[in-house]
Amino acid sequence: MLSQSVNIGIPSPKPYGLCLFLGPGGERCFNPAREDGFCSEHGESGEVVIDASWFRRGAALILLVVFLWVVFAGFLRELADWLR
Repeated sequence: MLSQSVNIGIPSPKPYGLCLFLGPGGERCFNPAREDGFCSEHGESGEVVIDASWFRRGAALILLVVFLWVVFAGFLRELADWLR
């Protein structure tokens, strides 16, 4: 039976777990987090964490409008052909 712990180079997540920061390539920060969820390097004094949810919502809204416009234009075209 193995009774020793193995250190794999990742600090153990103390009370708040690991830092929530994700780098530009999606790489994770393995420093221990503070109360705000980020380590001292990426917290208030570090890099600004940008929430991109507004961009995704805007892109989804634009795609929905384009799709509905195409469907509505096709419906109007068929209606015009039927009325002739």
